[in-house]
Amino acid sequence: MTLAEPGCLRFQLTRAGSTSTDARSVAEQARWNFEHAVYCLYPCEPSFAYSYCNQFGLVGSPPQRSRVWAPLHAPAILAEFRRRFE
Repeated sequence: MTLAEPGCLRFQLTRAGSTSTDARSVAEQARWNFEHAVYCLYPCEPSFAYSYCNQFGLVGSPPQRSRVWAPLHAPAILAEFRRRFE
């Protein structure tokens, strides 16, 4: 099983409940978050957008998407991220 297979990543949220996802879905959600956040930095915790968390999201997601599944989104996201970060 690879990280690209649907449902390959399982998260146990409670004793009774879990959810499954895959690397593609995680990368797509991070891309969506960056594109739709007011300042391009999205909240990692309720009402707080930590630059450290967002940097990890930016580093991991666009390269994954660009090499495996979709056109390169990193340049557009990175340009806006830098502008807003500064």
